[in-house]
Order: sequence, then C-alpha cells, then structure tokens
Amino acid sequence: MIDNFNIPPFLRQIIIITIILVAAVALKFTASITSLVLLSMFLSLLLYPFLRWLEKKGLSYNLSIILTLFGIFSLGMGILVFLVVTLEQLIKELPTFSITSSSFMAQYGNQIIQLILSNINLSDISGIIEAGIFIVFSVIFLVYELPQIKKRLIKELGADNPSLKRNFALVHDFIKYFIIRIKVNFFME
Repeated sequence: MIDNFNIPPFLRQIIIITIILVAAVALKFTASITSLVLLSMFLSLLLYPFLRWLEKKGLSYNLSIILTLFGIFSLGMGILVFLVVTLEQLIKELPTFSITSSSFMAQYGNQIIQLILSNINLSDISGIIEAGIFIVFSVIFLVYELPQIKKRLIKELGADNPSLKRNFALVHDFIKYFIIRIKVNFFME
C-alpha cells in the first residue's frame, strides 16, 4: 500500500517552496559566519597558486606548505595589528578633529564627523578583529587541506565524474583569471 503512494503535484510545489523559504531564512541567520567562510574559501583559492609555485621552484611539499602557512599567518596578523593601531588612533583623534575652513562644505564635514563619532561602537571593532582572526585561521586550514580535498573527491567520486571535472575546471579558470589580473595590474602600475 505504501509502495503506491504518490505526492500530488501541488503538494510537491508547496514542499519545494517551503524548503526554499527555510533555506533562505537559515542563510539569513547564518549570514555572519557563512560570509566569513566564503571569503576564506575565496582567499585560499587565490593563495593556492603560491603553494604550487613554491613546489615548482624545487621545494618539497612540506616546506612549501610551511612557508605558505607562515606567510599567510604573518600577513594576516600584520594586517590585523595595523587595523587595530589605526582604529585606536582614529578613535583618539575623532573627538578633537574638525575642519577649520569657513567654507560651506566644512560645516557639513564637521557634522558628518560628529555623526561618525557618535555611531562608532567598540564592540563593532572587536567584531572586525574577531572576524579577521577567524579568516586568517580558516584560510590557513583551507590552504593546508586543498590538495587533500581534491584527492578525496577524486577517490570518492571517481576521476571520470563529469560534475567533478567541471568544478575542477571552474576553479582552475578562476585561479588563472586572478593570476592574469594580478600580472596586468602589477605591470599597469
């Protein structure tokens, strides 16, 4: 009797709409962490070619990983320290900062400065630092795990899986595009 059970088309559409709405609500409530994870994935894909470049230069895989991870950690912590020091100085200077010109725009500039000063919250700054630390460590983890993830996917899904091939090609094209953009931007400046 259960074998002959069919879901009516209108009920199937209601179920699909409900699933989409639940997924949208879940994304809304998890947006703060989802955005950080997606940004970390983006940055790790951009940094992965550096790891491959070190290997092509003759360094062992382990040494390449160590140098890449150390570089990511140093760069990330350097940016965070710079951000903290800069924000600290900005917060100290904002109460006394004003535009001394007598122009029409200076009056509005001072009002904007006061508006910014009244809306700066120290918990927002700590949230930025917290997000930065999360991104640094998740990028380190992802760069370390990227070669193993590829091997695991090939092992589980098979090397001939068309979906897997398309995704690998998409990631490869993505990395290739950004390498070209970096080279073009470097030579244009």
